[in-house]
Amino acid sequence: MVNFNNVDNRNIGYFISKLDKSDYILLREIIEKHFNKLIKKNLKIDQNIKFSDYLSKFDQSNHVNLFLKKNRILPEEYLNILLDNLKIFKIFKKTFKEFTITDEEKIGYGNFYWRLVRPYPEKDVGTMHKDKWFWDLGTGEMDIKKYKRYKIWISIDGESKLGFKFVPGSPNLNLNYKFKIADNKKKPIFDEKILDKNQIISLKGERGTYIIFHDELLHGGEILHNDIPRVSIECTIQVLKKS
Repeated sequence: MVNFNNVDNRNIGYFISKLDKSDYILLREIIEKHFNKLIKKNLKIDQNIKFSDYLSKFDQSNHVNLFLKKNRILPEEYLNILLDNLKIFKIFKKTFKEFTITDEEKIGYGNFYWRLVRPYPEKDVGTMHKDKWFWDLGTGEMDIKKYKRYKIWISIDGESKLGFKFVPGSPNLNLNYKFKIADNKKKPIFDEKILDKNQIISLKGERGTYIIFHDELLHGGEILHNDIPRVSIECTIQVLKKS
C-alpha cells in the first residue's frame, strides 16, 4: 500500500515503491504503442522500433518538436485502459472519495504523459522545481480549499540510476524562483546551485520503480552519462481533501 502520510508530511514529502509486474508490463506496452505511432507518423517508417533504436538509428534534429508534451500525452482510450487496470490507480480510488488525473493542457481528459530523455550531452530536462510553482504561474486551476494534488513519476526504461532527482523534506523549504515564457506559458526557473549537493538524492531502482510526491517537493530530471535513453511517465493527481 501507499504511505500517503509520508507524502503529506512536509518533512518527508514522498513515497517510493515498485509497480507490480503485470502493471509494469501493461504500462510499458501502452507507452511503446503510442511511441511507435508517433515515430511511424513523423519518421515515415513502417516497423516498430525500440526506445534505444530511436537514439542509435534515427536523425534527431527535430527531436524537440517531435516530442512536444502534447504529442506525448496518452490518447484517452489508452488512459481509460490504464485507469481500469493499474493497481496503483485502484489504490488512489480506494483511498480517496474523488480521484482525477488533471488536464493541464485543456484537451478534455487527464494528461498521463511519457518522456524520452536522451543522455549527455543532450539537455532534455529543465531546472529543478516544485510543481506548485507551475500551478501558481497559471498552468491549471484547482479549488485548493477542497482538493490537493499529488504527482506520480514512474520509470519505464533506463539504468538503475533512473534520471529523477529530488530534495527530501523540501516542502518545508521556502525557495525563490524566477520564470520565463516558453510555449506561451510561464515556466519557473530555479538556481539549484544554492543547494548543498548532499541535499539532492538521485532516485535509483529497477524499471517500474515509482515515486509519489508532494506538490511542493523540489525535484527535476537528471542528465545521465550513458548511451541509452531513459523513458518515464507521469501525471498529476487531484484528490478530495479528507474532512
